[in-house]
Amino acid sequence: MTKISPPTVDGIKILINVFLNHKEYMHVVEDASHIICQLIHKHKDALIKIDKNGHPNYNLPYDKIADEIYNHKNTIFFESLSTFVNTVHPYVEKGNDIQVTISYRKLTRHILLAVRQKNFITEVTRDAKTVAEKASNTAKEAESLADATKKELKDSVVSYITILGIFATIIFALFGAVNLISAVNSLLASENRPKLTTILLLTSVLVASISTLLVMLMSWLNEVKGLGEARWRDRVYLKIYSAVLVVSGIMFLISAYRLM
Repeated sequence: MTKISPPTVDGIKILINVFLNHKEYMHVVEDASHIICQLIHKHKDALIKIDKNGHPNYNLPYDKIADEIYNHKNTIFFESLSTFVNTVHPYVEKGNDIQVTISYRKLTRHILLAVRQKNFITEVTRDAKTVAEKASNTAKEAESLADATKKELKDSVVSYITILGIFATIIFALFGAVNLISAVNSLLASENRPKLTTILLLTSVLVASISTLLVMLMSWLNEVKGLGEARWRDRVYLKIYSAVLVVSGIMFLISAYRLM
């Protein structure tokens, strides 16, 4: 027979914990029933109040029951607890008065109700957490999709501007070259045409000017496309531009020297 804890210990709390830890008593149900009945008898004056007409009023500590159950850290399985309660009940009925039996019924009924409520709240909280996590993931996916769409839109605009810029550059270069050739031909065909060195001097200046304008336009296109950080030596058109400037400079110096 299991012994009752000393009177200094909260007997009601011990009584409630017998049910919360019922798995430890599943193989000693009769001993558990004796413990429960002794605890009820011990606290009978607090649990059962007799009114002036001699009728019993059951003053069960519902708040303490709820506190113990809600503060219990381990999972309480309702079906297992219900089986334990029903198994102990016949032992309580034998050899005990009706007041103890009724107290047991009311006590266990409230314990089962509190356990069911706690399990329901735990399940709802878990479901709410799952829904919140799914909502958070959905929000992140939507944000990623929005960023991707924004990037695609930006890339489309950049591509459109780049295509227009390339066409403008080609047209500008063609017209510049045509005008340059036309101007040179006009000078060569005129009766009072200048010296060849003068023509070469003017041609070098025009070529350098047109090349500079083209490079400025290409640099602007790179800035629009987000390639502004590219290194100078990594840009092919800049290498070509440098070569053109060198050739134009040599032509300019030679022509200027001969004109002197």
